[in-house]
Amino acid sequence: MLYLVGNSIMIMSTEKGVFRSTDGGNTFTHLIVEPADSNAPCYGLVATNAATIYAGLSFRGVYKSFNGGFTWTKLPSGGPNGLPGTAGSTISLDASKSDPAIVYAAYTDTNNNQGGIYKSTDAGQTWFGGNSLPTYIDNKQGSHVNVIRVHPQDPDRVYAGGVSMLVTPTGGLVGLNSIEPITVTMISPTSSSSHRIQSRSSSAATAESSSRIPPRSPLTTQLRRP
Repeated sequence: MLYLVGNSIMIMSTEKGVFRSTDGGNTFTHLIVEPADSNAPCYGLVATNAATIYAGLSFRGVYKSFNGGFTWTKLPSGGPNGLPGTAGSTISLDASKSDPAIVYAAYTDTNNNQGGIYKSTDAGQTWFGGNSLPTYIDNKQGSHVNVIRVHPQDPDRVYAGGVSMLVTPTGGLVGLNSIEPITVTMISPTSSSSHRIQSRSSSAATAESSSRIPPRSPLTTQLRRP
């Protein structure tokens, strides 16, 4: 994940940790998120502004920086208002664009069965939500595929993707416990065909093709602005 948090400042998550560029990507500096494991993989990253950044480190947990990545604090885990005490190999993060204090973390620890989708309404200080594996994690695939995104206008509407794709209905905590399958349309960048995929819940996915959508140019690099 690569975030553009200023005219020339970039924050990037990699399998070797978090990196920062201040010259538009010409050079990058390795940021030490967790001193005990400076090269811990980071597959979940979200920035709400140039100073506030959240990073999910494999097997470590979720960390937050208030100063653009120079120093980090691990967010609370364990207890009734914390994140899971055990972190798996993949933690996916996203924050609401309409209310930056609302942050979501998707844990998929398939070994210890502590996965779940967690929500914070106070910028990561306290958390609530599911304490069981998300239903979009099929056959322990959460260690490879785990994505969560918040609707840009509705902070209670969350999309989660793994082997299946799901969406919460509007309603906060109720929504977290009422995830339902969704249908998405994929557009081929090189042809005029689109493929409509019904995400799986208890049945296999189905697909259908149409040719009503014109081709689009391939997208080689995607930058996310907070």
